[in-house]
Amino acid sequence: MSNGKIIKSTLKQTERGLKSSYSWNFKSYFKSNAFSWRGSKLASKRIKEALSEVSKENKRDQYLAAEGAIYLMSRFWPAFQHIDTSSGQLGSAVFNAIDKLLPIIITAPANLALRQHWLDVLWNVLEHDGVDYTSQIAEFWGELASFQEEASRRADAFASIVNHAWQCGDYIVHYDVAYLSALFFAKRFDELLNVIEKAPSPSWCTRKFGARALALTSPDKAIAYAENTRNIINTNQLSIDLFCEGVLINSGRIDDAYYLYAIKANQGNTYLSWFNSIKKKYSTIKTEKQILSDLIDSGVADQGKWFATANKIKCFDLALELIKDSLTDPRTLNRAAITHLHNNPIYSFDVAWRSLNLIIDGFGYDITTSDLHNAIKVIEQSSKLLNKWAEVKEKLFQIAQNNASSDYAQIITVHASKLI
Repeated sequence: MSNGKIIKSTLKQTERGLKSSYSWNFKSYFKSNAFSWRGSKLASKRIKEALSEVSKENKRDQYLAAEGAIYLMSRFWPAFQHIDTSSGQLGSAVFNAIDKLLPIIITAPANLALRQHWLDVLWNVLEHDGVDYTSQIAEFWGELASFQEEASRRADAFASIVNHAWQCGDYIVHYDVAYLSALFFAKRFDELLNVIEKAPSPSWCTRKFGARALALTSPDKAIAYAENTRNIINTNQLSIDLFCEGVLINSGRIDDAYYLYAIKANQGNTYLSWFNSIKKKYSTIKTEKQILSDLIDSGVADQGKWFATANKIKCFDLALELIKDSLTDPRTLNRAAITHLHNNPIYSFDVAWRSLNLIIDGFGYDITTSDLHNAIKVIEQSSKLLNKWAEVKEKLFQIAQNNASSDYAQIITVHASKLI
């Protein structure tokens, strides 16, 4: 290293794989066959640590961080090849890591010679990846080339391979996507669109580059092009929704984007994350309550599923309406009731009361007596704050009497007896 510039790359391709002369801390955790069959959780933890190390280095030396990112990606398959990936945890961890590593490589201010070296190394990583952990490399091949002339040269290198395979009706892994990515970055748009039409098995993986090219001059044509891909088998519908939404937002048509694609395009792992994704993009035209109301009205989930979101944004009237006739996890209700016990005891009482009734009716996964205790405790505390303990006491005794054969009757009676 000298003045922040790499004089000689730290990466060297050998017969035994890619080697790095830099002493990365994560090296010791990503040796070949480093993880056992049940090592998914530990591997995910090591990925997070390694990503943190590379990201931290990126603030100091972008060149070195980029080489660290490349080296780390090269170690995923050798280190993880014996892990059971059926849970999807490791696959998600790797995908998310590469999603953060690729921009580090792309934005590093490397010269042409170093870029060419990186591209050669990255292609070798991609070809020797046993389960396609690093398939995203092909998708960003043009951006990774960085220089337009280099992207064009790489496209030419793949042209005959891809065209020959397609003429034979064969599917060629990675080469086609990398070829199209390079054509796009090289701004050879007419050629790109013509090539895509020759694909023997059209897919969104290839057609999205055509859609991106069309979006530069005609958003409507790009969206129509993308929409016409939906009927192809195994097409990632969410990816198309995100693309079309992005085209409309980028062209200033945010209202159209919201009404046509917002709900479909922003699905998350939880209902709250779904809401937050939409809010992040559309807070300039929609209030939190309007977004949540639209999600509820769309019918994409039972109304009770949106309770936690309504509770989070303090739409208390709406939250109570959502659980009135819908099923919601009693534990979720208990947490909300406890949180708002002192700032909104009326709401807290109503939520806890609904939880109690759901538990009595047998709803909820793996519900224990502790969950019932939690609900009744909030009912007790909130009723005292509201000065209506006598009324609540009678109702609890009545519930216990009506469910005398239930295991919960005695617990309810004991709590009710303490209401003084």
